Amino acid sequence: MADFICKTCGSGFRKKLTLKEKSENYVPGFCGQRCAESYRIEKAVKVTKVYRTPQSSKEEKEFGALIRSFFPSLESQYRLPQYDHHYDFYSPELKLLIEYNGEYWHNKPKQRVKDRKFLNEAKKAKVKLCVITDKDWKLFMESGMPDKKKLLKLLNYNIKNA
Repeated sequence: MADFICKTCGSGFRKKLTLKEKSENYVPGFCGQRCAESYRIEKAVKVTKVYRTPQSSKEEKEFGALIRSFFPSLESQYRLPQYDHHYDFYSPELKLLIEYNGEYWHNKPKQRVKDRKFLNEAKKAKVKLCVITDKDWKLFMESGMPDKKKLLKLLNYNIKNA
């Protein structure tokens, strides 16, 4: 028998550990089922949401590198504080959110509904949002050597909410 202290009520309790528990250095945390359940409820209330950062496509990374060459303060995977979605880029200099929408993922019907929701979130936050598609990016890169003026023209042309 070993002595332990309950994580919830702080009272001491004894418990006989199995060989497996001993080999894994297991430490029981609760004196009983009631304390374990109340601890889980308290913990669930205190837990903050963990956001998974989305993966970026090769084209999105290239696009971000070009923008960053002109606007070094560009932030990747920017999240508006009151919403869950990560926008691909945010430029503090331009005060502009930038979404890069590749054909493979963003042509799916369910994703289009989500994209509309993210556009509405940006509108509610009163932030300009620019959506660049694969086609826009390819045409831009085929138009010759990219410069800051051309990039700003592309971004301004694709702003969805001013």
